[in-house]
Amino acid sequence: MTSIKTKIILKIKSIVFKYASSKTFPEYGISKFLIFLYLFFIREEYTKRDQYNNLGWLTTPIRPIGVWAYKFFLDVNPNHLGNWSLKKCNPFGTQKLEKDIIEKMLDLYKADKNSHEGYITSGGTEGNLYSVWIGKKYLQKQCNNYSICILHTDLTHYSIQKCADITSTTDYIVKINPTTWSMDPNDLLTVITDLYKKGYRGFLIPLTLGYTQTGTSDDISIISKTIYQFRKKYKNAFFFLWIDAALNGLIQPFLDDKFSPFDFPFIQAFVVDFHKFGGSPYPAGIILYRKTLRKNIERSIPYLPETDTTILGSRPGTTAAAIWTNIAVLGKGGFRSIVNKQMENKDYFIKQLKFICPDAKIVTNNRSLTCAVIFPDKMIKNLPNSFCSTYGMFTKKSQLTFTNKSATICLYKFYFLNHMGKKVIDSFINNLKMYI
Repeated sequence: MTSIKTKIILKIKSIVFKYASSKTFPEYGISKFLIFLYLFFIREEYTKRDQYNNLGWLTTPIRPIGVWAYKFFLDVNPNHLGNWSLKKCNPFGTQKLEKDIIEKMLDLYKADKNSHEGYITSGGTEGNLYSVWIGKKYLQKQCNNYSICILHTDLTHYSIQKCADITSTTDYIVKINPTTWSMDPNDLLTVITDLYKKGYRGFLIPLTLGYTQTGTSDDISIISKTIYQFRKKYKNAFFFLWIDAALNGLIQPFLDDKFSPFDFPFIQAFVVDFHKFGGSPYPAGIILYRKTLRKNIERSIPYLPETDTTILGSRPGTTAAAIWTNIAVLGKGGFRSIVNKQMENKDYFIKQLKFICPDAKIVTNNRSLTCAVIFPDKMIKNLPNSFCSTYGMFTKKSQLTFTNKSATICLYKFYFLNHMGKKVIDSFINNLKMYI
C-alpha cells in the first residue's frame, strides 16, 4: 500500500513535471526552485538505478577523483580546438594535460613518440570514424581512382557500418572463426582476393581488441602476415589497418608487458576508451596514429594560428583533466591491480556458472574482462525481464557468419568492470538457479 508520504511526493512530482517540461519554448524563465526540483527528479532516475548490480551493461561508476578534476575546470570552460600533441604546438592550460596524456599512452603502448601522435576523442565511435576518414584519404593517394572498401566481421562494432555510410564506402563481411570467435585470416585472404579481381585496390580493415559482445580479439600477428603475403604477390594492393581497442585497450597492456601494437607496420591507428575501464566521465576516448597520416586531413583555421586535425574541432578540456588525473592517481600498478582483481572475478563467475548450468556455452578471451554466455533455448524462455533488468542483462538475436555456418545466436554479455565484486556474482548465480 502506498504511504501518504509517497503519495505527496508523487503529487509534487506530477506538478513539477507539468510546469517545468513544457513542449514550447518558454516566454519567460521559471523559478530556480522549480528548476531545481525538476532536475532533482530527473537525477533521481539515475540514483535509483543500482550500478553496482550491473553485470551486463557496459557502464561503471566513475572515480570520485575524476569527477573532482572534471568539476575543477568546468567553470573556466576550456576549449581544445586543434591537436595538442603536435610537436610545434604551444598548449595552454588543460591543453598541456592532453599533450601529456598522449605521450603517456604512446609510452604505454611502446610507440615511438617521434613517429606517432593523437588526440582525445569522444570515444570509440569517433575514433573509428577518424580512422576511416584518414585511412580513406591515405588510400586514395595510393590507389588513384580504384575502388576502396571496408572489411569487418559480424561482431565488429556497429559504428563501422555507420562510418561506411558517412564516408560513402562499401563494406564487406569477413567470416568469424568458430574456435576463436574472431576474424578468420583464411577467409580474409579469400575475400581480399575476390575483391581484388573485381577491381578493388584499397582495403580498410578495423581489427578488434575485445569485441563488445564476446571479449574475443582478432589476431593482429597472423592477419598482418596474411596481408604481407598478399602484398608480395599483388604490389598494387594497399591496406590501412587500425585497432579498435575501445574495450581492451586499458586491459591488455597490464596483462602483457610486451604489448606494442604499432610494431606491426600495417597498423596505422589505435582507438581506446577511458569511459569504460578508465573510470572517466562520458565522453572520453583517445586515438593514436602515425604522424605521416596527418597531412591527409589537416586543415588550417582561418581565425586562429592552429590547424585542426580532429573530427569535432572544439573539444572539452574537462575530459583531459579527468583522464590525466585517473592516470596519475593509479599509474600502471593501480590499473594492473584492478585488472587482476576483475580477472579473478571473471574466472570465479565462469566457474560458478558452469557448475550450476553446464549446458551454457561461454565465449571469452584469456586477456579480456568480458565474456558472452549462450544459454540453452529453454532457459532463455524462462528468464523474466525483471531478473534481466536487475543485472543489466540485455540481448538481441545476432546473425553471425562463421566459416562453417551461419547462425542466429542470443549472446548474453557480462562485463567485469572496476566496481564488480563477488557479492554481486553470488547474488546473480543464486537467483539464476530458479530459472534453470
